Amino acid sequence: MRRYFKHSLFFILPATLLTGCFSALFNSDFDTIMGEYNVGWIADEKSRTICKGLNDGDKGGEELFDAYIFSVGYNAKYIVAKQHPYDSIVDLKTTNYFVIDYSKHPYAKQDGIYGPMNWEAYQKLNTELSIGEIDFDMNYPEDPN
Repeated sequence: MRRYFKHSLFFILPATLLTGCFSALFNSDFDTIMGEYNVGWIADEKSRTICKGLNDGDKGGEELFDAYIFSVGYNAKYIVAKQHPYDSIVDLKTTNYFVIDYSKHPYAKQDGIYGPMNWEAYQKLNTELSIGEIDFDMNYPEDPN
C-alpha cells in the first residue's frame, strides 16, 4: 500500500502543479456579442479584441481588429466597437471606431469590415449605411494600464 502511495504521488503531484501553471499561462475571458462574433482577451486584458469563431457561440477565433477594444454595441445588422490603440501602452487620447456588417459574416480584411475611423468618419458611415442608434452595452475598463 505504501509503495502504491509513493507511485501515485509521483504522478499526481506533477499533474496538479502543471495544471495550475497552464491555467495561469492561458488566462482569458470571452463574451459572445452575437452569432460567431465575440470579444475577449488571452493572457493580458490589454489584448482585448473582437474575434470571429467558426460557429455561433465560439470563444476566440480569428482576430478582426487590433487591441484594445473597450466598448461594443450592436443591432440586428451591425456590430460597432470602440478601440484605444495599444502599442505597449493603451493610448487613451485616441478612440477609433470599427463596424462589422453582420449580414455579410466577414472575416478580417473582407468586405463588411470598416475601420479604424474617428468619430466624424463613423458618423458619416453610420448615415451612409443607415446603422442607426447603437447602445454600447458591452463595456470594459477604458484604462486597463
